[in-house]
Amino acid sequence: MPTKHDFKNIRIALLEGDTDVRQSMKASLNQQTYTQTFATQALKKFQTAVFNDEADLIIADVDDNTEGEQVATLMKRIRHNEITQNPFPISIAITGNSDIQNIQRIINSGFDALLLKPFSMATMIGRVNALRQHRAPFAVTSQYIGPDRRQNQRQQSPADEKHLITVPNPMTLMAEGQMSAANMQ
Repeated sequence: MPTKHDFKNIRIALLEGDTDVRQSMKASLNQQTYTQTFATQALKKFQTAVFNDEADLIIADVDDNTEGEQVATLMKRIRHNEITQNPFPISIAITGNSDIQNIQRIINSGFDALLLKPFSMATMIGRVNALRQHRAPFAVTSQYIGPDRRQNQRQQSPADEKHLITVPNPMTLMAEGQMSAANMQ
């Protein structure tokens, strides 16, 4: 018998500056029964939700130069377990800037996925559901903690200090009723 998923327990922190896009994203998530979505354009409110461990999924617009850098730093600090009790929330960065330095900054901060603007709401929901169903193992070094993005064909050199770990998938655990938000810690 297949496991029934209940998305209403999954807590989402959504940071998006554009009111119309933010409302569309929240409505699309709500249609999929992701009903605990905290959506804001204010970085401080978003940070408070994240600091208070109120997010199993983080979706953040990282386009604003100052705020985008702060969001990338926030994600890096989460991954390095410097803030919050859970260093493994699923995270999606959103950007309209495909400049290579911007993309590298986002990827190096430890986000699970990246969505380039413009994107459809179906694409966003597809990405959320894909991450809920399958999460990449994490590479761990002193500089980087996040999804292993290396190609399977690439060979690691003996000097490569990366170690892969399987991290918990809070969305799956919450959706399948295996864990409550309080017990996740």
